[in-house]
Parts: sequence; C-alpha cells; structure tokens
Amino acid sequence: MNQMSSKTAQQSKSWLTLSLLELMKEKSFSDITITQIAEKAQLDRRTFYRHFHSKKDILDRYFEQLCSEYSNYIVQEKHIDLSSLGHAYFNFWSRHADFLQALHQNHLFYLIVEKYNELLPDLHKKFKEETFHFKSKIDLEYGLSFSAGGFWNILSKWFERGRKETPEEMSHILQGIVDSFFNKQAIER
Repeated sequence: MNQMSSKTAQQSKSWLTLSLLELMKEKSFSDITITQIAEKAQLDRRTFYRHFHSKKDILDRYFEQLCSEYSNYIVQEKHIDLSSLGHAYFNFWSRHADFLQALHQNHLFYLIVEKYNELLPDLHKKFKEETFHFKSKIDLEYGLSFSAGGFWNILSKWFERGRKETPEEMSHILQGIVDSFFNKQAIER
C-alpha cells in the first residue's frame, strides 16, 4: 500500500469512527446501521467493510487509540504511584466525557473494563520498573484484574454522579480508599 492510499485509509477509518460516535449521541447503538455510519461519514458501505467487520470493531479501534493516548499521557508523569495514576486517569477520562456519555446511554460502559483487561498487561510491562510489583505471574494476573475492575467501578460511579469531583479530588478519594482498606487489614492482623 502506498503512502497516499494509507493516508486515505486512515482518514476513512477516522471519519467512520467519528460518525459512529456522533450517531451514538442521537440514537441507540443497536439501532445504528452500517449504512447510516457510512452515509454520515460521506462514504459507501464498501469502504466501511474494507476497514471494519462491525460497529464494535470501530469501538475497539477507538479504545485502542484511547489506551495509546493514555499510555503516552502517563509517560509524562514524573513519579508513577497510585496518586499520580489516579490523577492522570481521571484527568484523561474527563477529557473524553462525551465518549463515556455515549457508552453509558447505550449500556456499553462494560466495554471499558473488557478493554482494560486486554490492555493492562501491556501497559504494566511498559511501566513495570516504576509501578507496583507482584511476587508471581498469577499475582500479577489477579492484581491487574483487581485494578481494572476497581478503576472501572470508580470511573462508573464518578460518571453516574455527574463528575462532581475534580480529577484531583478523585485521586485523593482513590488514595483514601486504598489507604483505608490496607490500614484496616493491618489492624485486623
């Protein structure tokens, strides 16, 4: 594929993605057709199927872009710990609130935790020297699952509450939850 057709393909994918996200603001994901997505992008159905197999493929691609963006965002942190991760996490998602809204109103919020479970191992590898350490591979697997579920549930609750708290406040809340849990565990022993 030459450079010009590669740029055209990337542009078509972007237009189709934006079209789906716009349509999700107006109607239910399940009611959106491939034809509607293509027409909104001013492309034909063949172009859609050249790049995607389904509407979900578009969301998967968009999630991957977001995860890459998030990974790059974290790299900018000077010191990576729970507080800085929490701050980066809530800052990041506050910039993508429209997407969260579209997922929420279409009952697709669960897709976030599915994607976390897929992508967290790679993200952990990228930052393993600076982040949390696990004793074994099985501990790592369970730890990442625990982390994915916890972050997702807190994001969901924050979103349901209308994002009233700032990302900084959410970072402190997250740290307080973890501190409270571990301090209680230490007391019970």
